Amino acid sequence: APEPPAPVPPPESAAAAAEPAHQSDDDLFAPPIDLDNDDIFFDDEYDKNLEAAKKKRAAEAAASDVADELKCCVCMEVIVKAATTECGHSFCRSCLEDWLRSAKKKECPQCRQAVTRVPVGNVSLDNIISKSVATSLTEEELKDFKNRQKQVVDRREKEENECAKLRRQVERAKRKHQQFLSIGNIWNRKQKQTFSGGVSKYEGAEARTLYCELVGLSEQWIHGASEKQLRIAAGNLELDSSYAPGRRYLLKTPGDVKDRLLLFLKYS
Repeated sequence: APEPPAPVPPPESAAAAAEPAHQSDDDLFAPPIDLDNDDIFFDDEYDKNLEAAKKKRAAEAAASDVADELKCCVCMEVIVKAATTECGHSFCRSCLEDWLRSAKKKECPQCRQAVTRVPVGNVSLDNIISKSVATSLTEEELKDFKNRQKQVVDRREKEENECAKLRRQVERAKRKHQQFLSIGNIWNRKQKQTFSGGVSKYEGAEARTLYCELVGLSEQWIHGASEKQLRIAAGNLELDSSYAPGRRYLLKTPGDVKDRLLLFLKYS
């Protein structure tokens, strides 16, 4: 007799079909996390933002350092009309002039190194500051900066008027054939006081220089004078001991005397 057909297995339920195949014990555990791999914790966008923030902080710190370099340590404001000393430090010209006129010792306001030469203008620094203030200062700070620039212009005009007035007085004195002291002659105490009282009235470098020229003290004279003449001039202006052969002086060399006389022309 024919064999009966094999029984057909019942269809698997949907739930049974969805069950995963048997897993080994090893498959039950996830692979270990690499704690040294930043990608586990931060995505690429976060990294970019973090790097951008670091660069921004570095740029702000650098900008702050630059801003400090553009400030005058006398007035603690952004430099207006820069003047630079021989040691390399820069200040507002008016601040430095006032400092050198009033200070008994001619020293750099920042490092206290002796100032032996007339400070020079710094056009390059002026240009850098002009570009910097337009973007780095607030509206109020920029307004203050422009006001200080105007004060410099006003001061310059005042000095020019002072100088023009002195020129007129000199012309009148010459027409009257008045005699002036000579820087090359040894002055007595009264003559020293007369000159000192007169020159101290003039703050502007131009007017002061003009007054000194009345007694023959000029840049040209200083550069062409003998050591004896230089020593006599320094004694007359009480910048050093009165001239006497063989005397020991504070200003040791003729070059020292020249530099000090050139400073006297502009400041004191």
